[in-house]
Amino acid sequence: MIRAAHQGIALAACALSALAAACSDDLRPLPPADLEARAAVLTEVQARLAELQGADVLKAVSLLRHADHRVRRAAALRLMEMGPAAAPAVEDLASALGDEEPRVRTAAARALSKTGSAAAVEPLAACLGDGERQVRLWCWKALRGLGDGTIPALADMLVTGSEMRKLSYKDEAGRKRHWQDELTERLAAVGAPAVEPLAAKMGIEDPQLRGALLRTFGLMGPEGKGALPVVISLLENAADADTRVRAMQAIEKIGDLHPDVMPSLRRAAESKDKKISAQATKTLRALEKAAKAKPKTKPKKKSAAKPKPEPKEKPPI
Repeated sequence: MIRAAHQGIALAACALSALAAACSDDLRPLPPADLEARAAVLTEVQARLAELQGADVLKAVSLLRHADHRVRRAAALRLMEMGPAAAPAVEDLASALGDEEPRVRTAAARALSKTGSAAAVEPLAACLGDGERQVRLWCWKALRGLGDGTIPALADMLVTGSEMRKLSYKDEAGRKRHWQDELTERLAAVGAPAVEPLAAKMGIEDPQLRGALLRTFGLMGPEGKGALPVVISLLENAADADTRVRAMQAIEKIGDLHPDVMPSLRRAAESKDKKISAQATKTLRALEKAAKAKPKTKPKKKSAAKPKPEPKEKPPI
C-alpha cells in the first residue's frame, strides 16, 4: 500500500514536471486532493497541451472551452501565433474575454490583436471595463496593436448611445470607475493621432458627451493643440454655459497655442453669465502665469558665412 502511494506521488511529480515545461507560468494546486486523481488531471492537461503544438484553428477553438484554465490559455496563445489565419476565431476569442481566469482573458486579447480583424475592436473596447488592471492594460495594448485606424471606431463608441457607456468596474483601490472614463484617459494618452477623429465628433448635441471629448483634449495637454480651433468655436458659439466652461478648462490645460485663444477668453471674461466670466478670468490668469514661467531663450546669433574659396584653375595640359 505504501509502495502504491509512492508510485502515485512519483506519477504526479512526473506529470507536474512535464506540465511545467509546457506551461511554466501557472502551476497552482489542482482541486482533487487524491494523488491519483490529481495525476490523471495533469496527464490529461499535458495531452491537450501537446495537441496544441500543431493544432489548426478549429482544434484550438475547441480547446478554448476546456475545463482547465491552462489549456484555455494555451489555446488562445496558439491562436495568437496563427496571426491573421485565426480571424475565423474572433467570435470565440471575444467570448474568452469573459473567462473567469484573468490570464485567459489577457491571452485572448493578445490573440484578437494578432488577427488584425476589425471585428476585434468592439470586444476589446468593452474589455476596458474589466475589473483586473492587467486585463485592461492588455486589452488596450491589443487595440493599439490593431493600429490608429481603430481610433475613429473608439470615438464613435465614446459619443454614441453604446451600451458600453453603462459599464463600470472597481479599480485596485475599490473605487467605482466608468468605462467611459477609462477610454477617455486611454485616448488622451495617444495624443496627437487621436485629435482629428475625436474633433470630428464635436458636432454632437449632447452636452455631456461634448464634455467627455473636451476632457480628453484637456488631458492631452499641449498634444491636443490640434483641437483648439473646434474648442474655441465651442467657447464662442455653444448655447449652454457648461459647454463653454468645459471648453475653457480644456484650453487652460492645452495652453495658449493658437492666436484666437486670448481674444476669445477676453470676450468670455466680459460675459454677463457669471459662471462663464469667472472661468474665463481663471483661465486667462493661468495662461498668463504659464507664459511668465516659461524660460526665455535667447535667439542664436547667426555666424557670418565664411566665403567659399575660389576654385583653383587647372593648369593647361
